[in-house]
Amino acid sequence: MTRRFRPCVHNSARVFMPVQAILGYPNRYAKEPAVAIHRQKFVDFSRKLHAVLAPLLGQCYSLHEELTVLTLSGFAGPTIRADCVVLTDFGVFVIRHVQWSGHVSQGLDADSLHVVTEEGKRETYPSPLTYAAPAVHFLSALLAEFRCPVEIIAIIDNEMSEIGFSLSTSLLKLSEFHHFLRVRRERTRERYQYFDVRAMGERLRTGCRLMTSTRPAQSGGQWPIEGEQ
Repeated sequence: MTRRFRPCVHNSARVFMPVQAILGYPNRYAKEPAVAIHRQKFVDFSRKLHAVLAPLLGQCYSLHEELTVLTLSGFAGPTIRADCVVLTDFGVFVIRHVQWSGHVSQGLDADSLHVVTEEGKRETYPSPLTYAAPAVHFLSALLAEFRCPVEIIAIIDNEMSEIGFSLSTSLLKLSEFHHFLRVRRERTRERYQYFDVRAMGERLRTGCRLMTSTRPAQSGGQWPIEGEQ
């Protein structure tokens, strides 16, 4: 890649320089109990994403599971992960699945968020939008030839949660995902831009190390679901 970006700040303690990425899970981790649980949660979450994406976009999207962005140090250094990447003909979306319950508001700084639970307990979390910024920088460089917008969104999979008015609209509830996509597509259509989902998918797969334990990219409302084949 020849396109350069400013260093991505993962947190105030270190600078994260994304230079490589993988899709999926290394075989040596795929059968670990924690990974199996995580993947089952993703299967459930992906069904909900497809329920929104397929009726709206038809065949014009693909969903790729588990993106991990690395520095030159590989897995020996810091890593950034996203639950999935969605390619559409109007842009690319890096998605973080957030399982919070309560009222979400801005934290003490731009990189943190407060969650007040139903029991009144106040919890602090890193902002998923700031956390995954290096993944956006990496994919923007990888897909530079397509000149497509790449952005991070965090989806809260709990409809009882409340999102503070002042927070970014890239932090949303699952029920808001449909409207979010309509707005993004409208913005792109105003510039008469269409992107080749198939070509972007091929570039994504060749630009990232594809782990053999990863299921094929899912698209167009027809996809295999683990345990139902």
